[in-house]
Amino acid sequence: MGERLGKAGFKIVISDMNMDLVNKRVDKFKNNNIDAIAIEGDVSKHDDQFNVVAEAVNKFGSVDAFINNAGIDQQVCGIVLMPVWSNIKD
Repeated sequence: MGERLGKAGFKIVISDMNMDLVNKRVDKFKNNNIDAIAIEGDVSKHDDQFNVVAEAVNKFGSVDAFINNAGIDQQVCGIVLMPVWSNIKD
C-alpha cells in the first residue's frame, strides 16, 4: 500500500519499534524515488504517537492521511481509549 501511495505522490512515514525493518523498507522506497522517512515508535504509547506526528509535520509540513497497520493487544487499546470513553460517557 505504501509503495502505491508513494508512487502516487504521497510522502511516506513509517514508524515501528523495529528500526532495522523500518529502515530497510524506507531504503526500498527511496530506491524507487519515493520520499520516505523512518521514525522509531510504539503505537501503544501516547508520547510516541505524538512524536510520529510531530516529526512527520516537521519533515513534510502536514499530514494528509494515516494508515494504521499495527496490531495492539485489546487490553492496551482499552487503556489508551479509556480517557476518551470517560469524556464521552460523562
